[in-house]
This record gives sequence, C-alpha cells and structure tokens, in this order.
Amino acid sequence: MIRHTIEANEKPILDIFCDKYLFSIPSYQRPYAWTTEQASDLLDDITTACGATGDVANANPYFLGSIVLIKNLFAVRACETN
Repeated sequence: MIRHTIEANEKPILDIFCDKYLFSIPSYQRPYAWTTEQASDLLDDITTACGATGDVANANPYFLGSIVLIKNLFAVRACETN
C-alpha cells in the first residue's frame, strides 16, 4: 500500500498557473462543490488580482484559501510533449 502524505505550503499563484501544471477542477468534484458560477467567480477574482496586464509574477498577494493541488505526472508529461 502506497502511503501519501499531505503537506501545507504557501505557493505563489504563478506556481499554480504556470506551464508546469495543468489546472483543472476534477469532474468528480464539480457536481458536489462547484457550480459554473462559482468556478467563474474564482477565475474572475484571480484575473482581477493579477491586474489588467495579467502580470502574475508582479501581482499583489492574493489569498485563495485552502486548495488541494495534486501532481498528475501524466498530465504534466502530456503538456510537455504538446
């Protein structure tokens, strides 16, 4: 049995929405916790926080609250080959 550990870390938003990762809300989660409006609100908030230029690297700090990030090596490799 593989043991998985959970770590709590502060991450810059650039690390989450960069080319290294594929950001998605899993389909199994959306029906339980997300409406289209809620997902749209989240993305609008993030876009607004980054400013009109979309300069994520120089954006002011923005608190997202708790989010769970799971590294999907298959998705990362697929992005790298495209």
